Amino acid sequence: MRKAFILITLVAICGLAHGRQNVKRTTMSQQGVVSISLGNADGFGVSVIQPVVAEESAPVVDVGTPVAWWKMTATGTNATQILDFANSYNASNMPSVASGAVLNTDGTNYYYTFNSLNYFNASPTNAFDIFTNQTFSASAWFDKNEASPDNPSVLLAKNSVASPFEGWIIDSSSDEKLSFLILGTGGGVNFNEIETVATFSGWHHVVAVYKGGLSPSNMEIWVDGTIQAVTTNSSTLTASANNGIPLQIGSRGGGADVSAWTGDIDDVRIFTNDLSETQIDNLFTEGRK
Repeated sequence: MRKAFILITLVAICGLAHGRQNVKRTTMSQQGVVSISLGNADGFGVSVIQPVVAEESAPVVDVGTPVAWWKMTATGTNATQILDFANSYNASNMPSVASGAVLNTDGTNYYYTFNSLNYFNASPTNAFDIFTNQTFSASAWFDKNEASPDNPSVLLAKNSVASPFEGWIIDSSSDEKLSFLILGTGGGVNFNEIETVATFSGWHHVVAVYKGGLSPSNMEIWVDGTIQAVTTNSSTLTASANNGIPLQIGSRGGGADVSAWTGDIDDVRIFTNDLSETQIDNLFTEGRK
């Protein structure tokens, strides 16, 4: 046995010392180790067994699953270039985008700039209604840069501008507070509205959350990952806020409006659940990158 071992060793050494080009070959064994064979073209060589070091996968960050997502990353006015939907609402069943909004970039991120006359008709008319027995969240980045605001500026809305005014609105008031308003069918006295105590200018991330039900306490506004203190203006919501108006980005009522947005909008997402604090914070952190 000792003689055989010595002979094999000498053959291996001679093989490595041979003048021909050595060949390196790597294989994966069933035991999860790497076998690296070093040898020459004559087939002589030795095998070195090394353990496999598994690469760590990136952690999954929970930002919720949107039913619609406008990434604002493409040029042109065609819906297939501007809109990116997650599920059944896709470019093929979208209306044409009526907008003069301009694509801009800060060198890292793209966003659209609105000048109070631009807007996106961003959905079919039967999409993204709010029902009192369901939950809902809407997320967007915004920069309101109106020099002398004299009207509320609509960020997102699915709202009729004619009686009974049903629908929902996220806007920035003339004093730069953010509000979230739900108007139910049946008249202008059927609504809940909350408004932030704080004011906001420059780039910010906003999430409006509706937890279902008829109370304004089931509505929240989050800015930059933090829930906001709000004041409540309510005549008691008594019915769902469904209508035949398309969701609009930058305006309301299905067309241009005196309350159309002046400023920048980016990364709009709609969810059919009430986002958690962790998900909202992750959305904000993701956007800051």
